[in-house]
Amino acid sequence: MADSDSEKPLTAAELAIALDDLKSSILEQAKDIASREATRIADAKPPVSPGDWAWRTLLLLPRVFSSGLFFIALGAATLYAAYALGSGVHSAFTFVLVVLGVAVSLYGTGTQGMGRIETNTSAGKYHAAIAGGAGLLALAIAYGITHYAEEMKTAFQIEQRYVRIPVRASVLGNEVSNLYMWEFSVGGIGIPTLRRGDYLEVIVPYRQTDYARETKKQDAKGDGSANSQDAVGVELPDSARAERNCLKAVPPGTPKQFTRTIRATYELTSPNRNDPTKNNYVPRNSKIIPISIHADHVVYKDGALDFPEYPVPLCIDVQDTEQAKADSRTAAARELPIAEGKAPPKPSEPPPIPTSGSE
Repeated sequence: MADSDSEKPLTAAELAIALDDLKSSILEQAKDIASREATRIADAKPPVSPGDWAWRTLLLLPRVFSSGLFFIALGAATLYAAYALGSGVHSAFTFVLVVLGVAVSLYGTGTQGMGRIETNTSAGKYHAAIAGGAGLLALAIAYGITHYAEEMKTAFQIEQRYVRIPVRASVLGNEVSNLYMWEFSVGGIGIPTLRRGDYLEVIVPYRQTDYARETKKQDAKGDGSANSQDAVGVELPDSARAERNCLKAVPPGTPKQFTRTIRATYELTSPNRNDPTKNNYVPRNSKIIPISIHADHVVYKDGALDFPEYPVPLCIDVQDTEQAKADSRTAAARELPIAEGKAPPKPSEPPPIPTSGSE
């Protein structure tokens, strides 16, 4: 009777507790087995070869190149290339790079929904969305290109250009001759000089953006002389200048378009320049001439003219030609004093030209 009392049937609560304990024990054993098996598999797995890494990387490239972030970075790099190469390439290439960079960046941003209106009526369900992202950016850029077309044309013309300015004597009859040696410079840097018969040509560098900045500055000050003849720097003929139109010097503090300060240095030549026994020294004359170049002249708008010629010459007061010849002969005739007991210097001669028989 006692044994039957000790073996009473389990209640539902006791059975549930026993099942939970059994389940926990089984789960612990399964986790332990799985952990040991994972460790065994990891230890037995061979290392990844470089070929596998290269193949996995190659499979990821399409995902990278198709992402929006890649196109944004590519567009930014294109815009930076346009900025870095702006002063060294033609404006047409700069414009193409800028347009391409903006287009690629817009493609990377995508068009996102900025606003959405949804209605639910018995007749139907309607959705209204406002496109944003690239859509609004493209609209803003298209408006800017249309509205600021002229300003953009000037902004992209940042490559350095050159204009040929004739240099003549301010008085008729005293032309620039071979008796003078000329040096011209802008900002301390020498500029090319060409001789064309009885006058010279200097090649002055400039940028179209310089003219745009000067014009904008004058418009802000209310100068009102941007398109006048005085702004070009042309001086009307008078008797004092022997009826010659010349570029006149710009007075200090006067607002002018596209001002360039040209330093002109010239000296008389001597026929005995290579003879050290003669006095070949002729005083040098230097003039600082700040002139105004009108960069909006019609000759600058012709794309075929890489080196347009300015229609008004730069005039410099030079010595009378006959007097210059006389001064040159007088300087060449003067002999240098020789110290007592010293031999006179020998004239410098050009080196002999070697022939086939000489060593």
